[in-house]
Amino acid sequence: MSALSSQDIRFMGRALALARRGGAQVSPNPWVGCVLARAGRVVAE
Repeated sequence: MSALSSQDIRFMGRALALARRGGAQVSPNPWVGCVLARAGRVVAE
């Protein structure tokens, strides 16, 4: 497995931020955030 790039880490951070926005609204389900990227650019959240 290859190491994560700084760009990967940034995208994952954004996905976590999106997940936190759900907060108590999604309980008891887990918080979920998703970022779709292509060629280094976010194409969907």
